[in-house]
Amino acid sequence: MTCKAPTSYKRGQIINPPRKKQILDYSGLQLGTVTPTDIDGLIEWHNEKYVLIEVKYQDAPMPMGQRIALQRMATDLHSKGKNCIVLLAQHNVKDCNKSVDFTQCTVREIYYPGFHKWMEPHGNTKADNLIYSFLGMTGTDELW
Repeated sequence: MTCKAPTSYKRGQIINPPRKKQILDYSGLQLGTVTPTDIDGLIEWHNEKYVLIEVKYQDAPMPMGQRIALQRMATDLHSKGKNCIVLLAQHNVKDCNKSVDFTQCTVREIYYPGFHKWMEPHGNTKADNLIYSFLGMTGTDELW
């Protein structure tokens, strides 16, 4: 299997799927009880708003260290005057060889640093719809 990136691709699409499948092993980088975490997605919107995205399979839990790191990043951005949310979404694609369509993911929890807590959205909210709402909203009440 070649790991060469294609010459053209669609925005938002993984440019090099074989490389994406490679596991990054951070086991050799331990800082006391802290090890690196990942972020599944990040949107920076016109130097005003940020969306930090984490997606899990069904009801898989978010590790506490990852939750704390994302929450602290959002709080830091908020303290600098940037409107920010952390979105925890879930998907139901059982086959690990199939791609997950983010627009089919549902929101499980949202962290908004202005409220200093994690919240569940109203109803069965699609992740992309919540993001569109957040980026175009005038107040945070519209989200939940």
